Amino acid sequence: MAPTAPSPAPVAGAPPGGGAGTLAATDASHRSWPSQRLIFWTLFIPTALGAYLLTTLGTLNPLFHPSRNDLGTRFFRAQLEAMLAGRLDVTASDLFGECFIIDDRCYGYFGLTPSLLRLPVLLIAGGDAGNGWSHLFTFMAMLIGVIAAMGLVRAAAAWTSQRPPAHLARWPLTVGYLIVGPGALLFLLGRSAVYEEALAWGAALTIAATWAVVAWLRTGGITPLVLLLMLSLLAANARVGFALTATALGLLVALLAWHRRSGTVAIGLAAGTATLPLISALAVNWLKFAALLPDLSRLEGLRNASFDLAALERTGFAYTSAGYIPTKAFALLRPWGLQVDTSSGLPQPAFPEALIYLPGTVPGGIAYAPTPSLLVLTPLAVGLSLAVLIRGVGLLGLLRSRATPTLDDITRRAVSITLISALLVTATAAAWGASLTFYSLTPRYLVDAWPMLACGTALGVVVLDHWRRRFAPAGRVALTGAATALATYSITLVWWGALGGALPLSSPLDSWLPSSAVQRFICPQPAAWRPGGVDGLTRECAELAEDRQGLDAGALVAAAGSANTAVRTFAAIRASDPSVLTALAGDEFEAVRLAAAANTSLPVAVQPTLATDTPEIALALAANTSAAPAVLDAFAESAVAQLRLAVAGNPSLNPMTLRVLASDDNGKVRLAVAQNTRTPAAALRILASDEIPETADIARARLAAGTYNE
Repeated sequence: MAPTAPSPAPVAGAPPGGGAGTLAATDASHRSWPSQRLIFWTLFIPTALGAYLLTTLGTLNPLFHPSRNDLGTRFFRAQLEAMLAGRLDVTASDLFGECFIIDDRCYGYFGLTPSLLRLPVLLIAGGDAGNGWSHLFTFMAMLIGVIAAMGLVRAAAAWTSQRPPAHLARWPLTVGYLIVGPGALLFLLGRSAVYEEALAWGAALTIAATWAVVAWLRTGGITPLVLLLMLSLLAANARVGFALTATALGLLVALLAWHRRSGTVAIGLAAGTATLPLISALAVNWLKFAALLPDLSRLEGLRNASFDLAALERTGFAYTSAGYIPTKAFALLRPWGLQVDTSSGLPQPAFPEALIYLPGTVPGGIAYAPTPSLLVLTPLAVGLSLAVLIRGVGLLGLLRSRATPTLDDITRRAVSITLISALLVTATAAAWGASLTFYSLTPRYLVDAWPMLACGTALGVVVLDHWRRRFAPAGRVALTGAATALATYSITLVWWGALGGALPLSSPLDSWLPSSAVQRFICPQPAAWRPGGVDGLTRECAELAEDRQGLDAGALVAAAGSANTAVRTFAAIRASDPSVLTALAGDEFEAVRLAAAANTSLPVAVQPTLATDTPEIALALAANTSAAPAVLDAFAESAVAQLRLAVAGNPSLNPMTLRVLASDDNGKVRLAVAQNTRTPAAALRILASDEIPETADIARARLAAGTYNE
């Protein structure tokens, strides 16, 4: 019989119960049932199938492309095509509402990695220009993230327990797999919009990079450090926040490599990880925006994003601020807030619709969507991460110890597994910490914390198993059952939220949830909304509120006086009272004035003022069928072709003015005159010989049919 290889000796600072007492009781444990491979595939296969169902929006078509491209699903492909042409800008139609307009060109603030990963598919698919493959690539990101997280659990358990990976005990390994596999927060990104895909790639590749760090800690080889650098570069260029995690990981590995005397190659790769991902991500930003970070005030979508602007107004348009951290951290870690909504006939998760604003944050100054907390979604992962941090910094040991530590004690502590584990969890929290300084909070931002939780889970299962072994048999059974139940709970809640939320939000299928349930997910506020009552109410929500509650004139007056920009915008759309519209036409917020300019009840007295407002407001007034004749005639004489075009299509325009515009030097203006129902016969006779065939054909057809203004 071949001799058994000796087990590695525990290192200084290894967790109590290391060696034969932790995850593996004997060297023969790897032959026990079920096998690690069986556990992996049993959990991974249904997870992959569920992710496929989610990201294809129930169609089961991996190349499904929505008929309405309003989620930026083609952006990453368009960016790749631009890169192959030597550019970084895309057309505005490829990035609805999210363009940064720089020198009249549209740039996306999303990274290059999702675009570069599409290159093989682009070479195969060729000219299928309508499809951006966002659903397929979000699915791929999820699978990579799950595989990397499960690999991280196995590698971290082997490293912290100082046992070969094949000898790991099954239960703690299974609990870790449950939390980071089918219970992964990555599935909250199932909508597959441009935002979700960028976040999915950033989180998944960061977890893979952390796996490489643990592999290096366990083996000391160079290959994991090469992978660390490559994966960190990709993660940072998927979403710039993850560059901070790369920097933190690189610095940690560089210090450990120096202490281990691992050589200049290892130290160089670690130093590269600490610098190159961040430098490359910032360099791309510079090429796009001529700035290290984009100026969000130039973001096209914020002009109509009343949900965000209502919050930003309160903070002086502070897009990032340390003052947001207390409130956002509290919201993401609060241990309450889960309700069950059965009003649609199907049980759906419901989460708090209001924030508790802590000192440092201006009340109402966060653009907030009802968001679950990490403690609600995945309590065991949070608990294990905290356990790793507490053990790493030695808080419990310091409380028990009365002796002053010696220099040797401090040195051993500095290179101990427990402290390094705590530093790893801290490093992977860097991106999450940065996201807490951002003004917005929506469910997808929970995924910023996912690398930290996956790392904490992977390193914490050894601690969990050690605690379990210290109990009597009855207590051991209770802890085993409780931990397994918490892991299963996380799976249930994550998928409940994903299938009940992200899927019906975008799916073309009607069978997932009734439309009323979809409306409640998109807009949960109207059920309890009263004019001027809820911060961050979007225009869509306000319209739903009107439909549900039948707002009368008095309610609209109250809405017009709301401190909420979105509610005032809604009032400007729906109001008919002249005094209300007069007040709204002078609002300090452009979107409110724009809505008033398009309102057909707009009083004549305020129209001249709006006519000289911003170009967008002037265009809205030019198309308003209730605009005063003098105002419309002034637009017709404008040197701005867009204004003449807008007014040429207005059926309220004076017929004599239309006759003048029939000779306009802009062909689009003449075409609009030919199509205007108020155009007189004299103008159509001029247009009948127009150099643009379409215009001439329309004019001749109308003259022949007699469909002109007498």
